[in-house]
Amino acid sequence: MRTAAPLLTIVFLILAAAPACAPNDLAEDQVTRDDAEGPLVSSLQVEVEDGSALLTLQVTNADVEPIEVEFTSGQMYDFVVQREGREVWRWSADQMFTQALQTVNLDAGETRTFQERWTPEPGTRGSFTARGRLTSSSHPLEQVTEFELR
Repeated sequence: MRTAAPLLTIVFLILAAAPACAPNDLAEDQVTRDDAEGPLVSSLQVEVEDGSALLTLQVTNADVEPIEVEFTSGQMYDFVVQREGREVWRWSADQMFTQALQTVNLDAGETRTFQERWTPEPGTRGSFTARGRLTSSSHPLEQVTEFELR
């Protein structure tokens, strides 16, 4: 009787060779969820201090029931800063994420907060667009806001 070991080895090799499950772009057509469209309500704030920007994405379960938020990798969120439509910084660009499915339970009314700081080259000034994204496969959302470095 033959064993399943060769088949399992092939499946493992295919999965190991697959690229990391991290999104490459925060696409313009990405779905933004709010309380009118689904259970998640989100906000994106940018605080500018000493030439850097603190980006904060908050995601709240506005439903009266707990929900399961599914992810296709260890990455749960991402931030991008753009200037005149061009990407100048992406938080996930130098990160590595596990290639494991994960589910996060959000209780009714529970809020998750994700924060990262962008520190541009000294002397960087001007208008920028910040994008914060929940990278969930079941409840994707994206928020966009403008900010100024002076």
